[in-house]
Amino acid sequence: MRNRHFFFFDILLLLATPFLALVLRLETFHLHETLFFVPLMVYTLCAVIVYLCSFYITGVYSRYWAEASIHEFLSSCIVIVMCSLVLIAITFASRIYFTQSTMYPFVYLKNLPLSVPFIHSILTLLAFLSVRFSLRSAQHVHAYKAASNGGRKTLLIGSCNIARTVMKNTLKTNHVYGFLDDNPKKRGMKIEGKPILGSIDSIASVVEKYHIEEVIICLPDLTGMVTQKIVTAVKKYKIEVKVVANAYKIVASNDFPAYEIRKINVEDLLQREAIVFDMAKVQEQIQGNTVLVTGAGGSIGSELCQQLLSLNPQKVILLGHGENSIFKIHKKLQKQTSVELIPVIADIRFPHKMVNILQQYSPNIVFHTAAHKHVPLMEDNPGEAIDNNILGSYNLLQACVQSDVEKFVLISTDKAVNPKSIMGATKRIAEFFVHWTARKYDRAYVCVRFGNILNSRGSVIQTFEQQITEGGPITVTHPDMERYFMTIPEAAQLVLQAFSLGKSGDIFILDMGNPIKILDLAKNLLALHGIGEDEIAINFVGIRKGEKLYEQLNYEKELCDKTTYPKILHVNNTTSPFTEAEEVIAKLKQLRDENQKESIVNFFRELIPEIEI
Repeated sequence: MRNRHFFFFDILLLLATPFLALVLRLETFHLHETLFFVPLMVYTLCAVIVYLCSFYITGVYSRYWAEASIHEFLSSCIVIVMCSLVLIAITFASRIYFTQSTMYPFVYLKNLPLSVPFIHSILTLLAFLSVRFSLRSAQHVHAYKAASNGGRKTLLIGSCNIARTVMKNTLKTNHVYGFLDDNPKKRGMKIEGKPILGSIDSIASVVEKYHIEEVIICLPDLTGMVTQKIVTAVKKYKIEVKVVANAYKIVASNDFPAYEIRKINVEDLLQREAIVFDMAKVQEQIQGNTVLVTGAGGSIGSELCQQLLSLNPQKVILLGHGENSIFKIHKKLQKQTSVELIPVIADIRFPHKMVNILQQYSPNIVFHTAAHKHVPLMEDNPGEAIDNNILGSYNLLQACVQSDVEKFVLISTDKAVNPKSIMGATKRIAEFFVHWTARKYDRAYVCVRFGNILNSRGSVIQTFEQQITEGGPITVTHPDMERYFMTIPEAAQLVLQAFSLGKSGDIFILDMGNPIKILDLAKNLLALHGIGEDEIAINFVGIRKGEKLYEQLNYEKELCDKTTYPKILHVNNTTSPFTEAEEVIAKLKQLRDENQKESIVNFFRELIPEIEI
């Protein structure tokens, strides 16, 4: 049995408190042997049996009282009250039913005053809780003294239940000075003995006054703007800023012990209000179906496959031309699901191969994430950009039509809007072919336009991280360069939601808020690493081929309407510049083989008048 020391204490308690209750009732220590002493012994025996059995059955001796909470307090009160009612019932019954010698020894209870069980229950409750919660207090005092002497000086942002849980657990290693909270009604109050020192706006002065070494953000409704404000305010002090991961989910599930504290990352600086998706609607269309994902080993493709598994598809086909990336994602997902996973090594540039694969596995749904995406590289290899991004997409679309694929989603980019690069132009023409195919064959084939994806393979974040690790300098193309950003999970969720909303030839974009300057991103990364801007230089190297200072999400002629989800926009007025695809495809194949950039750009201008190359 755990808590044996409490078990033996309870025995002593239950032997002593009936006597004390009777003494308080009679206001004397002199008890008449027959009149009161024998009834007291019978009552004490009953109390020991009733209480100890109840404590054991209800798990009182399996609880960790050093971390007892209001739950333990209330449950203990309920158990003791129930035991008291049983003893009161026994005492009361002795006066009515236990009057004959055959009911020995209960017959003696008739002499016991009825008030004794009431007094006894109060004394038992006070003694029971005092001993147990004094242990909890002693543990906290010991932890507080230990943390005060050698722990990191810590400040908590927020004062919700998560913050309280974090404080209790960090007291063992950290010296928590208090909380910051924007609720004016809480100003000057204390939580678990720790003061609320001010609002979030006062963080710099609090950090300086108390020489804070670590800040932990415990806000369930945390936004990128608030995170940015906190990081910027403490940047000059070079202290560590951490966050409770997925705090809003913890609050929603009421599972406060299951939290994780991690360092702030660049995604936290971008974090917007949580977008509420109708995953039930998505699951309704995914469940039981076979889904094929191209580029399944890439950043978006792998996250998309991960999220698909929770929607109960019958099969997921992981298609890609890089064997290592497909091998890795296949092994990773196998550990997480019983859904059938089919890894396929293939290249979308080969039309017959695409037809064979789709007819062999008969997918109902295709998500097309495979593409060449590096702008400067595609400027030097325009033929490859045509072959993969346009002709590969066309091959896949035709195979989908021949195999009666019901739904198709193309991953496009904001670089397809008024394109200044070969890559952007190829993605715009791929959008045209999706629209043309959807309208010609009356299929639910749609496009989704993304901004830049944070921490995707080869992204600017990874470049900056490597440069910081190497000691700098950080290279930024232009001080005014800015981009729209979204996280990898956001991108995958947008794809799934667009899939559920999409009809014939639709284009969807995510309302990504305001664009972010690349220079600010570099400065924020330095701050997150605790590095001052005077320690690592930021050099401007000039705009690269194909790049624009600013990106746009839609053309001027395109109208954006809100969907049932406020953060997802539907693009109207998109049409294909051709009525038949065969001649366009033949010309693109010719240009691919010739690989002459000037000829390619001239033909692109015929299809995309807004092109800026």
